[in-house]
Amino acid sequence: MKSHQPRSSGIWNTFATVSVPQLSGTVNARVIALTCQTPRPNETLASGYGIFGGRDTQTARLCFTPERARWVATETWHPQQKGWFDDEGSYVLEFPDSDDRELIMDILRQGPAVDVISPAPLRKRIQEQAGAILRQYR
Repeated sequence: MKSHQPRSSGIWNTFATVSVPQLSGTVNARVIALTCQTPRPNETLASGYGIFGGRDTQTARLCFTPERARWVATETWHPQQKGWFDDEGSYVLEFPDSDDRELIMDILRQGPAVDVISPAPLRKRIQEQAGAILRQYR
């Protein structure tokens, strides 16, 4: 489950972003750290939003309704996020995203209280998902 709390430093900052639900038994974190082939895995994994990392990021810009704004303004969606209230009382949130799979789920969870401003491909995928949901419940 996604935590919107700030990430801490250290080994768990690097590997807590990876989901391994099928893993059974115990895991030796030192072995994982020693076998990692990426010289700086945290730069790769923590650069974008959520558990799916990557160095090639784009900026996601979301606008939350005034009713939802006060709650979202207190959340940390990404360590490098920027947020501000606009003239209408909505909250605009910007952060880097490299793979939008988890972000799409979190946006859809907000329902009509959020509007994807950019990037255009993310907005299009949200429209497609919302359309599929609507067709399913007709």
